[in-house]
Amino acid sequence: MFTGCGQGTAESRIDLLMPASVADQTNGIRDAIAVARRRKWLILSCVVTVVLTAVVATSLQTPRYKAESDLLIRQGSSSALLNPEVAQSAQNARPLMENELGLARSLRVVEAATKELGFKPEVTVSANAESDIMTITATSTNAVASAAIANAYAAAFIDVRRASLVDEYVGAAETIQAQAEQLDEKISSLQAERDNAIAALPRSFTQAEEASRITEAYAPRLTALDLERTRLDQLTANLDLSAELLQGGGASIISKATVPSAPYSPKMLNNIAVAMLLGLLLGAA
Repeated sequence: MFTGCGQGTAESRIDLLMPASVADQTNGIRDAIAVARRRKWLILSCVVTVVLTAVVATSLQTPRYKAESDLLIRQGSSSALLNPEVAQSAQNARPLMENELGLARSLRVVEAATKELGFKPEVTVSANAESDIMTITATSTNAVASAAIANAYAAAFIDVRRASLVDEYVGAAETIQAQAEQLDEKISSLQAERDNAIAALPRSFTQAEEASRITEAYAPRLTALDLERTRLDQLTANLDLSAELLQGGGASIISKATVPSAPYSPKMLNNIAVAMLLGLLLGAA
């Protein structure tokens, strides 16, 4: 008899029509589902256990808060006025902000902030490569303290930078003044040399012509010295204008740190998600 020939379940007929690789994948999925059904209570218990453990562990961790204070840095220094070409190339290479970051992370600023707060602050300093914005990020186990630390550190940086600018200003002013005095001496000496040469001319009908020739001979050197003196006067004027940087320390807080509404660590939802995945893997293993 041929009873049952050509007959079978729908699944068997479908399997015959499928390529071997697809059929293997389908069978694998079926096996996985079957295992999950048999172990559902084990998997569920693993997930619940691991999630509860993660919740308890996360709850026991001390919350940490983060606050940020943003500063606008007016780059440039008084000493750069003495060598504009070097200053311009430095700006193209952008080492100025790197110098500012170095100052903000320096022991001077840390000590100033520590003196103000009464304890050593836990901060990080960063800057945007495309702007003159510096960010002070403070972390603490207290939300209010994190904001206070960020603002105090920003203020300490401004104070230290102001003192640094004062030193630069005084140094640049003294350098320009010394150069101006030396130049004035050269000009006076050259003028005296010219006047003495004219005074030594014998009285004759060509005296005026000789005096004019001597004056013309000295003119190029005196003109060059006068131009250099004018340049120093301009540097002095520019230096006086840059003195206004001293009032604000060359930086200003454009966004004060505010008290964070929630801790940044630990992250309860992230830990629960990881715990659920781990529980599923343990239950299915």
